[in-house]
Amino acid sequence: MPNVQYEYSRELPPEAAEQFFTDGEPILYAYECVLLERESGERFIYTAANLKTGGKEVLARRLNPLTTSEVEKMVERIRLSKVAGASWLQADRTAKNFIGKPKAREILNALFKFILPKKGYAIREAQINLAHGIMDTIEKKGTAIYEAQTGTGKTEGYIAPAVIAKRGRLNGQKNMNLYPDMQYANISQMPIAIATSSIALQRAILTDYIPNLSGIMLESGIIKEPLTAVLRKGKEHYVCERNLRTHLQFENNDETRQVLEDLLLPNSTIDLAEADINPNVKRKICVNGRCSDACQYKADCSYLVFREDVQSTKIDI
Repeated sequence: MPNVQYEYSRELPPEAAEQFFTDGEPILYAYECVLLERESGERFIYTAANLKTGGKEVLARRLNPLTTSEVEKMVERIRLSKVAGASWLQADRTAKNFIGKPKAREILNALFKFILPKKGYAIREAQINLAHGIMDTIEKKGTAIYEAQTGTGKTEGYIAPAVIAKRGRLNGQKNMNLYPDMQYANISQMPIAIATSSIALQRAILTDYIPNLSGIMLESGIIKEPLTAVLRKGKEHYVCERNLRTHLQFENNDETRQVLEDLLLPNSTIDLAEADINPNVKRKICVNGRCSDACQYKADCSYLVFREDVQSTKIDI
């Protein structure tokens, strides 16, 4: 059973209007629901009422009233009920159920001040300020320039607010107004784009930062599905078979020639970053300019196949 001790509160939110309490006295709040207690004859009836949807579900009929030691088990029943809403830290939202800025900031604070420190991350106020600044900029659909010292934790500082805003559909309504002729399903699939100063940082984001944050956010309930991402580089970073075969005719270095011939083997990499070749040679064998329709290798071009695969890959961060 998940840890629910942080998911319920004895204090009800402002939107807990009295019309929801016709089925009993509210005793706690969890998963966007109030738990109502009503005495009927010799039994106590406990009902969960979702404050946003109005949905209700009877959770238990008991001979005795709920005790303090039994509260967490009842909260778990709310979580598993059909009327349960989002958890306290859940950023993921369904279509057109947009997260508000206060909740987005609350999740962001919890992530940096409570969740990440439990995983060995230091609490850094400069990082938190950076993350909130980026969140504000995203919410305003604006542009901003931030400068931070080495050791601030800039990468987590911009990935985390972007993910929370994206998964929470923070700008859902604004995007619908901005793209009135576009289906909402397509709007919601717009990816987060991160441009870096080096391919090394791109690779670190793809293989280190995103998997780590994804695991932590999943474990803490911020997201329900893992983050996915793809690495996009300029075409000059990839092998062109036509240019490669042309250059091979003039390559005199035996070691370089062997590496180049290996690049022609089936299932070989087309990413020049993975090939131990002189930069001058890379410039001669890479994809450059616009691919010609008359290219004799176009039908089986590894680069074009790669590009199509990347474009069709689901990006959900």
